[in-house]
Amino acid sequence: MLRVIEEASLLEHLLDRLREVGGRHDCVAEVRAWGLVAGMEIVSREDGGRPDSAEANRITNRLKDLGILVGTTGPADNVLKIGPPLVVEAGHVDLLAERLDEALGGG
Repeated sequence: MLRVIEEASLLEHLLDRLREVGGRHDCVAEVRAWGLVAGMEIVSREDGGRPDSAEANRITNRLKDLGILVGTTGPADNVLKIGPPLVVEAGHVDLLAERLDEALGGG
């Protein structure tokens, strides 16, 4: 399975799409990855970029309403933790990016 993910460049595709979406929203401070897990740090738009766990929770709940399950992590519980399922394709990454963009926009 790892070979399939690597050959399809799925992690790179995921990070590219997350950075693209994050670039459109002021509340996204950073996108990073470790292993097969990606993280998107959510910060306050009004409070000088401080960690914003309430906004991260709002986003995860909105994503759940849109059919996407992600969690939060980090010392301030403000990092969206995105771990791909073992059965993932580029289209799934694109769907995640679209729904994340919608959730970040408050829609």
